[in-house]
Amino acid sequence: MRWLAPPTRRELTLLLFCSTVFTLAYNFENTLRYVGFDAYSTRGALLTRFGFISANTVVGTLLKDGRKVGDLRDQTDNTIIWNGEDNKIIKIYSESKGAYAEYGTIEAGQQLGVGAHSAMWISQARLEKLWPNRLTAKSVKEGFWRWNGDVPRTKLTRHLPGYTVLDQPIVLNNVIYIVTDKPQSFPELSSITSSMLDNMQVISTQQARIVLGKYGGRIHGVSWMCTEPAPQDTALLSLWSMHSSIDSFPSKISSSLLPDSFSPARLILPLTPTFTDPDNDENGNKKPNFPFNYGERDILPPGSPPRPPVIPRSRSHIGIHPLLLKIALPHMPGVWYKEDWDDYMGMEVPYVLERVVIGDYGVQGIETLLQQHSQSGTRDWWEPIRKTVVSFFQDPSEISLDLIDNSRKKTLTYVHRPNSLVAEDHNALVRALMKMGREKGIEVNLVDAGASDGTNVEKVNTNDVEWGTRMGAITRSDILLASQGSDILDGVFLRPSSPASTSIMVEFFAPSSSRSHEGESAEVAFPGAREHEAVAKSLGLRYIPWVKDRRLTSDEIAKSPPNSAPELEHNVPVDANTIAQFLNDILESFSDI
Repeated sequence: MRWLAPPTRRELTLLLFCSTVFTLAYNFENTLRYVGFDAYSTRGALLTRFGFISANTVVGTLLKDGRKVGDLRDQTDNTIIWNGEDNKIIKIYSESKGAYAEYGTIEAGQQLGVGAHSAMWISQARLEKLWPNRLTAKSVKEGFWRWNGDVPRTKLTRHLPGYTVLDQPIVLNNVIYIVTDKPQSFPELSSITSSMLDNMQVISTQQARIVLGKYGGRIHGVSWMCTEPAPQDTALLSLWSMHSSIDSFPSKISSSLLPDSFSPARLILPLTPTFTDPDNDENGNKKPNFPFNYGERDILPPGSPPRPPVIPRSRSHIGIHPLLLKIALPHMPGVWYKEDWDDYMGMEVPYVLERVVIGDYGVQGIETLLQQHSQSGTRDWWEPIRKTVVSFFQDPSEISLDLIDNSRKKTLTYVHRPNSLVAEDHNALVRALMKMGREKGIEVNLVDAGASDGTNVEKVNTNDVEWGTRMGAITRSDILLASQGSDILDGVFLRPSSPASTSIMVEFFAPSSSRSHEGESAEVAFPGAREHEAVAKSLGLRYIPWVKDRRLTSDEIAKSPPNSAPELEHNVPVDANTIAQFLNDILESFSDI
């Protein structure tokens, strides 16, 4: 018979038989499980019968509590007892108690900061409260979208100059595509962003089929995007203002804590790098991203070269203190910096953003955005964020008393930035405030601004306690005093105003005559005053800009240039006695000013 002759029936039968035996033998455990046998027990019985192992050896049998026996038991089996029938953890070993405990009744397991990954076990009840929708999270499979010729259309959900909510924009190769056959229904691109005009295009569905192809990725949830290279300190306030105004945001949660299902999924900063300095050193080597300390157990062997020093790197300013972002939005996984954005853009695959809230302060500031709240009379749009932050610093039972307990002790907090006020005036102001606190029975907090911007890694690490102390004091306060700059914006976390009292933000400005430009004195309006007044009005707070010994008039505030970022001033003069008397009158009556 020739080599190329067709196989006979006998040869085909033999080949089929061998393939079947090989498949069954190769997948022996799955085969036994398919016909209804315990794979591990059956394998152990067969090996024992043929004499390959001792009859006293137990091979791979699972106990009723889900743990393995014999040599197959690992560290997990010694930590967790699993109920295989109900598919639930029933007991877990607590290192602090040295014994097994019912899962869900204790904060079991290792403590925060213990172990290689600084992980922490928490009870099931606590997990359900923190992350109730964890089982409904999107899978990897749902991240792929094959649309063929039916390209996703972009929808304009809401727009104000500089702030826009878009559904299903598509990003590809560092370009944000608005896919629509009705371009007249969308605003001018210059009204959406001022910093990424070259990275945004409006295309028709026919063009999209050519440019975007037939499939792409899907980025689920609501994304926040700041298109400014350096986001302003009002970023959280402005983005949340748009986020809370979308149709899917229920009014019933406006005065409660923020649930994870309505939290933004991510903050995207396509133009903001993670660090302010270059990623590579002068030798072209990549710098370590984070500072770390060498432990005693990491002692180098004799003769080893010394480790290079680790220099802390300064993070880019994103307009939100990194700790505040984690506290206010605990369900947000994190921030996408320019490096993360570039990774997605480098894949050369289109991605559909389910919904994106775009903010660009450079278009028209935030006054128009916040006026919608002042004109509508609503003040509770900020409450989910404020109460979430307050719940971190205060007992939850105290939060509900903010609006109903008018007999509680009034609290005043003075945030001082070094060298912001004239030294003598600062000392006199402190003495006057402390005297007023003793005489009027109010709580007076003196706190340092510290690393309020959160940009310097070293400062943030060493001043986290000061930042927490400052924010804790502000959340309990009715009055906030701060020197000219962004520190006054922490007043958005003051106790809310009530019919009986009004929470107040007082900002100390330098006199206009003390300002100079290129060596010449010039009358310059007070930067930031107009914007800070808009912030206070949108929250029902009272804003008082103060210059030396008097309050600024409405006309002076109106002359403040719009969209002007607050400037930090040094050696600002303040008449301590006058401001103390002014505050004393407020505390006595809390009447209209």
